[in-house]
Amino acid sequence: MKIRIEYCGMWNYEPKASRLEEEIKNVYSDAQITLDESNGGVFEVELNNELIFSKFKLNRFPDDGEIIEKIKSKL
Repeated sequence: MKIRIEYCGMWNYEPKASRLEEEIKNVYSDAQITLDESNGGVFEVELNNELIFSKFKLNRFPDDGEIIEKIKSKL
């Protein structure tokens, strides 16, 4: 499973992206996770090239466990 987390470096979202990476690795240790720094306030998560979370669309960060539940529902 490939997961891509795109985060805004300008707004210092890297710690949130790193915490999410750790949360995912705790459940899916074999996940291939890529952290991509971007700008514009983005925080998006893709699973196998499919967007499963977008801060831009929802105007919020993911809740604890939300991304894990989205991954489970897609597998």
